[in-house]
Amino acid sequence: MPPRFIADGMLGSLTRKLRLYGLDVIYYPDLPDPELLRMCVAEGRVLLTADRELHMRALRSRLPCVLVSERTDAARATQVFRGTGMIPSLDVSKARCPLCNGEVSVVGKEDVRGKVPSGVLARQKKFYRCGSCQHVYWEGSHWFRLSQFDREVKEALER
Repeated sequence: MPPRFIADGMLGSLTRKLRLYGLDVIYYPDLPDPELLRMCVAEGRVLLTADRELHMRALRSRLPCVLVSERTDAARATQVFRGTGMIPSLDVSKARCPLCNGEVSVVGKEDVRGKVPSGVLARQKKFYRCGSCQHVYWEGSHWFRLSQFDREVKEALER
């Protein structure tokens, strides 16, 4: 079972991308550092932080933590995968909702009629909906960009 994460306030964009890999990442951008550390302990989560001081505090408390110091999301995701020993697998059927971290499942066209543009409904065959926030997803042009992102992460991990 993959580790569960909590990300600090500087890692919102990375959080959304990691959720697309199916990773359980909670993110509260305004949560104070002591509360982040408390949640790591209480929920058994790995802390993802760009804050060197917070990283050191986590290490002193013997909490699992990954310091995310790179500038781009692809390089940051590479640090997370490398730091946890995980192998990335971008599979839309296993993705979590990038907005709320909820679990996403396949739904039929009839379930999303009136919730997506009619052109999308006509062109797409498969739809996914978050069980928590009810947001609807499909494999549109953004999926191509995500595939490029995934390729960049995997190539960096091979170096």
